[in-house]
Amino acid sequence: MRRSVSARVINVSANWHVFSKIRLNNMNLHNGSYTAAKAHLQSKLALVLFTREMANRLGGPHSKVKTYAINPGIVNTRRVDNIVARFLKALIALSIEMGPQTYLYCALAQQLDNESGHYYE
Repeated sequence: MRRSVSARVINVSANWHVFSKIRLNNMNLHNGSYTAAKAHLQSKLALVLFTREMANRLGGPHSKVKTYAINPGIVNTRRVDNIVARFLKALIALSIEMGPQTYLYCALAQQLDNESGHYYE
């Protein structure tokens, strides 16, 4: 990637990462502290932090390799039989056409040529 004219790395996170913390003394959530939610949130925060550190190690905004962390949002990709879930999805979920827009923006937008290590929604 460093030999290319330009490259972009897109890590998929979620905005829920703001509710997490990295547990340095217990990263694998051993000894009864594991829950699926904790593990999921910690992994999403780790991706955001990894994206920032990767950008720094590659040379920041002056590197040919740019890194971005994104939150694609909730995309209405599956049919739901539950009427309540269907209603909620209709209210908050993005259409299939809008779902990939954050990916495409970070992959293609020339406005981001001088940025790296940032988070986008």
